[in-house]
Amino acid sequence: MVFEINLLPEKYRKKKIAIKLDARLLGGVGGAIAAALIVMTTINQGKTFTELETRRNELEEQKVLVEVMANRVRGQKEQVSNINTQIATLEGLGGRNRIQLQLLEIVSSRLPEDVWLLDINQTAARDQRGGGGMTVTSDRVLNFRGVALLKEGVTEWISRLQDEELIQQVQTNYLRPIRVQGADIFEFSLTTALNISG
Repeated sequence: MVFEINLLPEKYRKKKIAIKLDARLLGGVGGAIAAALIVMTTINQGKTFTELETRRNELEEQKVLVEVMANRVRGQKEQVSNINTQIATLEGLGGRNRIQLQLLEIVSSRLPEDVWLLDINQTAARDQRGGGGMTVTSDRVLNFRGVALLKEGVTEWISRLQDEELIQQVQTNYLRPIRVQGADIFEFSLTTALNISG
């Protein structure tokens, strides 16, 4: 058994006990302050982490939006490129070819429902003058070959074509019935003189 004997005078003994108590108190307060600092640092770090996570999520959303916009821009660039190609193609066709496209539009849009074209070809008017008995003063002629359910469909189409300014005259080369799978249809051939110059 160990005994601790303090031989200091009483006034000093009390002071030593007070010093020990002050040191313990200061150690406790220091520990509490350190713990509080650790807690506050942890809270601040948690808050900072949450803010960083929120910012990262915002940036991810912005990235998705930017990618969508980039895809749209790529699509629009492709559309612009296609349109430019079409414009260049149309410009390359020249005046005469634009008229020819217009004529093809007229010819197809004026067709009655029961009339179908099988062949269209264009020849110079001088090639046509000697053969078909047609007096042509235009630069070109269009030759059509087709079939119709009714003879009246061909007659109606000829009438519609003769109303067009770009078509000078229409000549019927033949209009004859043919038998297809037990039914009569009409085969025809027309020559149209075109009212274009140059």
